[in-house]
Amino acid sequence: MNQPNIIGQFSHFALARMDSTVHGQIEYFDNYKDATSFLRVMLPDPKWSFPSNSTESNVLQVINNFLGGQCGAKLLILLKRYPNIELSDVTSKLRLHHSYPWVICSLTPSGGRGKRIMYDLTTATNGLFSYKTDELFYEAQDFFGVLLNPYLIYATNPVVSGIGSLRLPSMTVPKSGYYKVIMTIRDHADWTPGNSGILRWVYGFQEGHYLNFTSSHTVQNDISMDYNLGNHVFSMTLDYNYTDTEILQIRVYGTEPIDYWIPYDL
Repeated sequence: MNQPNIIGQFSHFALARMDSTVHGQIEYFDNYKDATSFLRVMLPDPKWSFPSNSTESNVLQVINNFLGGQCGAKLLILLKRYPNIELSDVTSKLRLHHSYPWVICSLTPSGGRGKRIMYDLTTATNGLFSYKTDELFYEAQDFFGVLLNPYLIYATNPVVSGIGSLRLPSMTVPKSGYYKVIMTIRDHADWTPGNSGILRWVYGFQEGHYLNFTSSHTVQNDISMDYNLGNHVFSMTLDYNYTDTEILQIRVYGTEPIDYWIPYDL
């Protein structure tokens, strides 16, 4: 991770360990260097893991404990185990504090039963959910790129089924520059062959872009690209061909802060 860029985007850092028999407190830091130094000497140890695959993750309790009076916190969560039961107040607290969870979940979870809980949580809170292989966890934040582009300017969660086209909410780009467009192409871990689509955003006859995807592109569930966008209001459409029903997540992030919160879609 590029340390200077991270330093420029965040003023405070916190670290918390989940799903461990060794319970630790949330640790807070005023700078990136201290946070990473602490992390290097407190790396996970397999002997601390839960012994049973029926034991659920305590990720929701950790999120609930973290949320306080601050607004706009960004939560990067590396998830190896599912929770079993929803905590309804966690969603409402995330929305109240405009705190966006970015969840990177293992394609081979070690336990827990609630496969949809964290995906649905990120959908309802303008967060983002990505499945990755364990080997890619170490660079997962680079796949998202959201730590370097932390300011959300657009979020919507289209429901797709069969063959069709959706007119999505328009996207206002607050300032000309480069933005990261990320979308999930399925809402579950299992690979579904044959699904495809094209996300388009157009400003009049002057500027247009598209993101083309098929489920055969990746065993993971998200795709992303960087685009140079003008300071316009873009019309957004999604053409799709799906053999099942999916709730997708479409997010656009920039490097410059904005002075308003993006509305929730669900």
